[in-house]
Amino acid sequence: MKSSVKHVELLDHLRGIAIIAVLLFHTLSTAYGYDALPWRGWFRDFSVPVSFLCFLPLSFGQVGVAIFFVVSGFCIHMSFQQQGQRWGSFFIRRFFRIYPPYLAALIFFALFLLLHSRLNYHSQQVWMQHKFELPQLASQFWLQLLTHLFLIHNCLPLTFSGIVGSFWSLAIEAQLYLLYPALLALVAKLGWRRTMVILAGCELLIRGMDGLIQTMGATNTIGGCISGLFARSPLGYWFSWALGAFIADAFLKKQPLPFIKTSPLWWLVVAIMSYFVKPLESFQFLLFAVMTAVVTSKLLSGAGPKIKVPAFSLDILRKIGLWSYSIYL
Repeated sequence: MKSSVKHVELLDHLRGIAIIAVLLFHTLSTAYGYDALPWRGWFRDFSVPVSFLCFLPLSFGQVGVAIFFVVSGFCIHMSFQQQGQRWGSFFIRRFFRIYPPYLAALIFFALFLLLHSRLNYHSQQVWMQHKFELPQLASQFWLQLLTHLFLIHNCLPLTFSGIVGSFWSLAIEAQLYLLYPALLALVAKLGWRRTMVILAGCELLIRGMDGLIQTMGATNTIGGCISGLFARSPLGYWFSWALGAFIADAFLKKQPLPFIKTSPLWWLVVAIMSYFVKPLESFQFLLFAVMTAVVTSKLLSGAGPKIKVPAFSLDILRKIGLWSYSIYL
């Protein structure tokens, strides 16, 4: 695939794959009322309709958001490095690129829910899903709207997906943009590899604690609340997002790309296995992010398998990728 420093066409293809995966994942909830196999102790329960088992691969929708996060990290770092490393103009461009369409979509869906008197029902579903006991005030419309307006709705389980289920990732991405200067500061002091080791340790710890809390059924304890807060925070996704920036930095400097000697198949197998084991399920996003980083590095370096794909298919995928943010909204 041809690529230039200013625009890497491969990223459009990856975004196309990501948005298709996310859309297919959400069709399960619409069709069956749930999007994953239920738990029976530590393992998944296969006592579901046979038709759902036929569509079970669609349950791995997290791969789509993981792809988006890695691609986002890549694009943010490449954009900042190319455009003069000026923080003011960088954040202004990010704001006007992301927030206005998000605001329009948010107002539309908020009014839709309000007019159809469904917000309280949806909030109750989220409440039960996360098993948190919050004051009744938290279910009010204005709490949902204000937290979404300021992109902090990921901080509370009730508002995490209170208006639109997919908007949680936009809040975390926006917060990761704010952490980007801290990432570069760490890199300037420690270098990329040490920084990535620290971020990996942080995300592994957060996800490990969240998996332990979920397995123990202690989400409504003080420890569970704290663990859940970190798991929903940008710190719980910082390494996954920074993987893209790590690759972009090597790509821009024309250095050997990381992970090109690693097999993506191994990461894919482990990510799929984590779906079926409750203590490991919290690591699924991280594993898919690493797999995405491996595939990205291999394709950018030309080390990936030579697969012949019809040109028109790639063009369609590229166009879907270019429209992925609008489709996501």
